[in-house]
Amino acid sequence: MSNSEIIGLMKQIVETVGYHFQHKELVLDAFTRRSYWHENKETCQAHNERMEFLGDAVLGLIIGDILYREFPGDEEGELQKKRAGLVNRSALAQVMRQLGLAQCLRMGRGDELSGCRDRDSILADTFEALVAAIYLDGGLEKAREVIEDLFQPLVDLFRGSEWTEDYKSMLQERVQAVLGITPTYKVVQEWGKDHKKTFEVAVLIQDRIIGQGTGKNKKEAAQKAARIALKQSVWNPVALAWPKLTSGTLVKRYKRFLADIKLRNGHIVTAHCPNSGSMKGCSEPGQTVYLSRSANDKRKLKYTWELIQMPDSLVGVNTNVPNRLVRESLLHGAVPGFSKYSELFSEVPYGNGSRIDILLKGNDDRDCYIEIKNCTLVENNIAYFPDAVTERGLKHLKELQKVVRHGHRGVIFFLVQRMDARRFRPAKDIDPAYARELKKAAKNGVEVLVYDVRIDLTQITLNQKLPFEL
Repeated sequence: MSNSEIIGLMKQIVETVGYHFQHKELVLDAFTRRSYWHENKETCQAHNERMEFLGDAVLGLIIGDILYREFPGDEEGELQKKRAGLVNRSALAQVMRQLGLAQCLRMGRGDELSGCRDRDSILADTFEALVAAIYLDGGLEKAREVIEDLFQPLVDLFRGSEWTEDYKSMLQERVQAVLGITPTYKVVQEWGKDHKKTFEVAVLIQDRIIGQGTGKNKKEAAQKAARIALKQSVWNPVALAWPKLTSGTLVKRYKRFLADIKLRNGHIVTAHCPNSGSMKGCSEPGQTVYLSRSANDKRKLKYTWELIQMPDSLVGVNTNVPNRLVRESLLHGAVPGFSKYSELFSEVPYGNGSRIDILLKGNDDRDCYIEIKNCTLVENNIAYFPDAVTERGLKHLKELQKVVRHGHRGVIFFLVQRMDARRFRPAKDIDPAYARELKKAAKNGVEVLVYDVRIDLTQITLNQKLPFEL
């Protein structure tokens, strides 16, 4: 990006937002993605990820304060509902689109090619970074002035007696997360006299109707259509419930599959650690962990280590979970792109002494081979795999390339068992051979999928696709 382009970009942002920055570098940083910074380190000084963190806090405080003062009769739950309606990803992304600021993002080539410029999560993150830039430049009051100007019309909508849950925004956020596209609406029919009409509206995904609703106006009918669409299983991810969990503190992990845990009663137990990787970044002594207990009295190790609480997210350490979660999600149609297959098989022998995690079969001769990898290493919001040199993983990539050459479909599915990742990269510093082979496999037709999860102490669900760089 040339100097003149940068000046033009900053001028557009300043004029659109209506705030003149004293420190121009802040507004530029707010619109710079890490991917752009990574490709232009010699000329680009910073990116916006730290600013997103700060902007989220500032925006939440200001919106909370506005709602608290403007709706003195609301209870806590009602205020929380209103705030969620204003600061969710879809709402913030819509503000960015209305301002025409999506085109101002500076992002890397991979982001651009994968459609990140119009992705709700990225637009929302950028808006939060913009809020942080205004706060850092002019303080809380200046940030409040800008936010009030932008959000007051939306706040005023809450005063209407007909305000309800914004199902359209909820559906758009979910569809964007799962498919990376935006649902559309059309009026199917209308009837009645001009002053008393009834409308039927359909909501569509790529010309397929996923919900219909009727109402006394188009807006009401569209909200009802979105509400019906949200009930479909593809937008309500399959949840795997955790068994009853016992908390403790990690003392140490050793011999890969063993861990000593200090329970709340002070007793130290040895638990099975179902993870053969190095668990870099998620096995630090002193962290809170959660264990399940087996009902099998004959089992030598009664406890299994399931989760660890890291500063920014719970992390699932059990490598058996990804296969189960992906399998159930495929069976329930929660992973787009696999609906044509009617049969699913697990742990099927193939290749040279290997077993494929999932084999899908349909009505034609082109089967789908899916290899699932558990990913727990996250640094600076980037998920990496592997966390140790993996000859087995290298072999799987070569096997997938063979099935593609034979006319079948090969998929490598990375499941990030934590919630603090924003993108994925192969860990070339840890295993350069695997990184090279993954890039080669993608070039040779092996599909790469990366998903993260929503995870708490009750369940784990498949969340959204993550962008990746190979």
